[in-house]
Amino acid sequence: MDITVGRQKTHFAFLFVSGLTLILSHPQCLDDLSPFSGNQGLQFCTEYSEVGCCAVSDEERIQEKYSNVIEDLAATQTVSGRCQEFVKTLLCQECSPYASHLFDTETPFQKIVFPGLCRDYCLSAYEDCIDVIRYFSAEASISPGMSGSEFCEYIKAADDYYCYPDIVTNDALDEQVNIVLENREGCLCVEELASNMEMPILGVHAGDGSHRFFVAEQKGIVHIFYENGTKVEEPFLNIAHMLAISDSRAQGDERGIMGLAFHPEFKKNGRIFVSYINGTSDRQEQTAGNRWKLTVSEMRISDDNGNKVDPNFERILLVLEEPGRTHIDGQLLFGPSDGFLYIFLGDGGSPGRSSTGEKISPLGDPWGFAGNGQNTSSLQGCVLRIDVDSESNGKPYGIPSDNPFVNNTYDGLPEVYAHGFRSLWRSSMDRGDWKTGEGKGRIFCGDVGHTRYEEVNLVVKGGNYGWRAKEGYACQYTEECTDGILHTGDDVEPIHVYNHTVGKAIIGGHVYRGCEFPNLQGKYIFADYRGQLYMLTENKATGTWDHSAICMGDENICHNRLAGSYANYVLSFGENEAGELFVLTTTDLTHNIGGGKVYKLVDPSRRGNPEECENLKSEGFPHVVNMINRKVNPGEETSFTCSSHGGPLPKSHEIRLQRSGSSTWVYPDDVTKEAGSQYVASFSGIAVNADEQYNCSLSIPPFDSSALEVNVELYEPPRFASTDSFSIVAEATAATLSWGKWDESIDMGDGPVEAYRVYYKESGVNDWTWVQDIPVDDTQPITHSASITGLQWSTRYDFTVTAKRPGLHGEGTNDDYLTATTRCDVPSIGPTIINVTTADPNGIYFSVQVPSDSEVKCNYGGQEDYIDSFEMRYRPVDSEEDFTTIQGLDSNLREFQLNNLRFYTEYEISILFTNKDETSPWSLTETQQTPEGEPSTPQKVTLISGADNIDVQWTIPHNVNGIIIEYRIRYWETGSSGEEKYGTVTNNLQDDNYAYQITGLEDNQLYSVQVAAVTGGGKGNFSQETSIKTKLTARSMRVTEALPMSKVQMKPVLISDSFAVVSLPQLSPDMSISSDSTLMDYIVVVEYEETYTKRKKRALWTHELTSYSDSIAPYYIAASFPLDSVPQTFTIGDGGMHGGYFNPPLTLGTKYHIYYGFETRGTEESVFNIDTRPRTSFTAGKSTEETSMSAELIYVICGVCVAFLIIIIGVLYCDRRLKVKRDRKQEPPILFTNGKGNGTVSLQDTKVNGAFTGGKENGAFIPTEKPPNY
Repeated sequence: MDITVGRQKTHFAFLFVSGLTLILSHPQCLDDLSPFSGNQGLQFCTEYSEVGCCAVSDEERIQEKYSNVIEDLAATQTVSGRCQEFVKTLLCQECSPYASHLFDTETPFQKIVFPGLCRDYCLSAYEDCIDVIRYFSAEASISPGMSGSEFCEYIKAADDYYCYPDIVTNDALDEQVNIVLENREGCLCVEELASNMEMPILGVHAGDGSHRFFVAEQKGIVHIFYENGTKVEEPFLNIAHMLAISDSRAQGDERGIMGLAFHPEFKKNGRIFVSYINGTSDRQEQTAGNRWKLTVSEMRISDDNGNKVDPNFERILLVLEEPGRTHIDGQLLFGPSDGFLYIFLGDGGSPGRSSTGEKISPLGDPWGFAGNGQNTSSLQGCVLRIDVDSESNGKPYGIPSDNPFVNNTYDGLPEVYAHGFRSLWRSSMDRGDWKTGEGKGRIFCGDVGHTRYEEVNLVVKGGNYGWRAKEGYACQYTEECTDGILHTGDDVEPIHVYNHTVGKAIIGGHVYRGCEFPNLQGKYIFADYRGQLYMLTENKATGTWDHSAICMGDENICHNRLAGSYANYVLSFGENEAGELFVLTTTDLTHNIGGGKVYKLVDPSRRGNPEECENLKSEGFPHVVNMINRKVNPGEETSFTCSSHGGPLPKSHEIRLQRSGSSTWVYPDDVTKEAGSQYVASFSGIAVNADEQYNCSLSIPPFDSSALEVNVELYEPPRFASTDSFSIVAEATAATLSWGKWDESIDMGDGPVEAYRVYYKESGVNDWTWVQDIPVDDTQPITHSASITGLQWSTRYDFTVTAKRPGLHGEGTNDDYLTATTRCDVPSIGPTIINVTTADPNGIYFSVQVPSDSEVKCNYGGQEDYIDSFEMRYRPVDSEEDFTTIQGLDSNLREFQLNNLRFYTEYEISILFTNKDETSPWSLTETQQTPEGEPSTPQKVTLISGADNIDVQWTIPHNVNGIIIEYRIRYWETGSSGEEKYGTVTNNLQDDNYAYQITGLEDNQLYSVQVAAVTGGGKGNFSQETSIKTKLTARSMRVTEALPMSKVQMKPVLISDSFAVVSLPQLSPDMSISSDSTLMDYIVVVEYEETYTKRKKRALWTHELTSYSDSIAPYYIAASFPLDSVPQTFTIGDGGMHGGYFNPPLTLGTKYHIYYGFETRGTEESVFNIDTRPRTSFTAGKSTEETSMSAELIYVICGVCVAFLIIIIGVLYCDRRLKVKRDRKQEPPILFTNGKGNGTVSLQDTKVNGAFTGGKENGAFIPTEKPPNY
């Protein structure tokens, strides 16, 4: 309620509540929930720091209110310490574990300001702090003239048992508070989240941090609820139109939506997976082509609305035809650890009854020899596991490599994860303890029984759960338990079973992993279809699960927004993002009644710290998240840091470090708070002498410790990788050793390598010979080298380098080394080439002289040896071509012959000899030129003419018999006896195609051209004569004034928003054009509306007419066509180029006018002759279709027009006969004469040629041709 405080108003937590019966000794907060422990962070209301109803944020609000009250009081009077403490007491009672009783919130319609105060305490406070009481009484209907006795009587609680300060010291009430501290369990309540739903069967979250709760109705509609119970108006998903479903689930109809799962990376990729069942209508028997089918599909979140699924996207992963109409199931879950999709399938059920109503089979799973449950070649009766992030074997999903039947060991399908189930109605993944992660990834399933038992199963990979041979712990069909189908001990037994005297059908649930109700932590909560809730508690000592029924509280425990009962039938359970559990129920088993309700499960006996739970939603429980493995030098002191993340650390936390195997704990030197709720603990001064393991532990009583291990290892000595770091180049009497850095996979600690030590030894000898130390620093290159001299030729040596570090490590090892053999010591002079001749046009002959055997210093295989083979190379002199190399020549060969060389080409030749393991220097290079052969002719000579030039192109001749040094071009005027002219192109020996331009030619003249390839010897044959005519040079042109075009209007055929199709007037057959050239084009001109209505006559042509892109006037040339190829129609505004002019798109709503004319292109300018009357006009966007009228209206208009036309013809006829003046004024004809009795009459823009008789004034004009459109 509002309390006036001086000039400002503050709020106090006083409530209007409905009437309730006072319950003795029942701790309760103002929000009707139980108090909570873990309030050690309270600094102001410390009286309730052990257990109470305030979190730190609540206390901060109370403390701020306290400061405002004291400030207001101090403005008018002196507030004593006694009265300040009284104000604090009044405000802090909101934090009392009995706040609901102190403020009497259970009394109906009672407006309470003061908490219940014990009489003596109240009278004393009234006497000492009357001004405080009056301050708080401003809106409390307390008379200012009340006496202390009257006031204390007025504000006392409904039961004197609950008054402050006696309530703090009351042993009986303390005992009830201790129940909260001792985690004693009590009855549960429910809080309604949603109602008026139709068969809610799924409750899931997206795991995206939004904390939205998605509830699916069986008919195929999914709704979104927020934490405060607000429902999003539009459904998240609606596939009801895809499903055929009966009105009543009581008929055994399992069709509808069965599974909804969000991809683990949904926040990033928006992927959603849905399973649904469709099939025939109610009780219609299935046929071979009309079976019920389970479909598993991928859908996507809408790009436009994060609260809706994209209705246009569905990717089907799996379609499974069901043999029967029950036991289909189809729930979808993602594994929290592996990220794979799990699909839970029943055995397919029985086919029901025949058309005559008789049962087809008494068996619960009549399919095959032992039912689908024991057939791993069938997907029914199994839990499947697939990878939706990959594809394999033509399927739209992948198969995890560790699935139990991946290798077909037992002839099972690779999708199968576990089998032997009957009807898996509701399964869940254990998300694990939010403090320790214990239990994460466990799969719990409720398996509905046949005639005897209901089961809770804990699913493991490859497990066989016994159905149909077994039901519960019992063998249903003895022969199937013993004849090899199911051997005793092969199946995995349920963790809990109950028979049909207890319930009818199990509804699988969840392991509670929320924060709000600690007593439920780790308990598996499930139900029976008929409404009873149960829980299983794991007994870790025995490996079993203890069963108990859940009691629901009465109205004394579950009041206000809490209730102790729920709808008749339990359909399913749901879990929100914070791990809180919901019960999905219905009052009626029909889909159109709206009896479905969703409840949140509440434990009124004990709850977690609300602030801690709120932090957990966003950050998680405080836990150790970072502990870095370390390496140190032996005996060195080191330091550690370990970080925690999650909610804020309470005062009672403890972080410590311990070496494995030791009982001694080391406590941090410092704990600092960093960004968010991350804390970093620092430990220093820890000596390490060997590889050890340390544990950093975070303990927050009463919870178990959260710990991480860290390994501490000693650094390794520096060394090199033998394959990557070393290389050796051996000469005859020396070697060069190169290496990079030390082996980077070895961590040598912080000390740098200060020097490299180089060693060598003869192979087979133990002692290494030190060569030198090479200092290193960070400024030197990564690669280093050292030269070793004084070695023996043809001798095998070992070489190595060690890295020297300062400090404890010293020098690294020299276990890695390279081996190399020095080369032979050969003569410094190589072989000599002598007697070089060219006996053939394309061949070279020569001899080789080699050193004598006495000069050799080489040992190979224990024997001295010399020349093993020759190697020769050659290529044209001054060429960039690669050498042609001939290897492996006979060592006894002293004479050589090179054939098939180029004509008239100078070659360079070198040769060397090789030992068994050595190469001598190359010989001195000798050169020799081959003689010239017959010339060749250039190929593919082509000519391209210009006005005063000709481009000549050709390709290199084939089989050139020599080096072409140039190409010679010969040309002359064809048919004349004039002088021949020549041009030359130097050959660059690289290009295959050549070109030359002949310039200075006459235009419109025929020329002949030849090309010859000239070799170094001056030889060359000209190609065949090729002729071409130069082009005509552009000259001035003119056009007759009369433009002989067809008088047809260019009416638009189609007008759209951005273009219009018009007909173009064609050239008249009798067109007369006078011109000095043929460089004339037909042009189309476009004018904008805004100037058309304002321009004066011929204003269009007062500006220079250019293309659209260059135009600043409101008209432009849209197209240009040769005179002999004018199209019938043209699209104005097509955005293309036509004859070098851009035709831009039209602007919607703008009026356009179209003209035509000619462009005469000269050498320096273009002359435009335009008909200044537009041939058509139109407005962009108004098409003939848009302005068309209805057929009936058109018929009427046409009839009226025909009638009107007949009348006009009659009037004209009468007018001519009676010589009556016309009603409207006409312009007289314009007469043109040439003075010879001939001339032209202009009538309505139509010119008609003819002759005049009788004089200009009174004579007559006799046409010599029929006027157009006459």
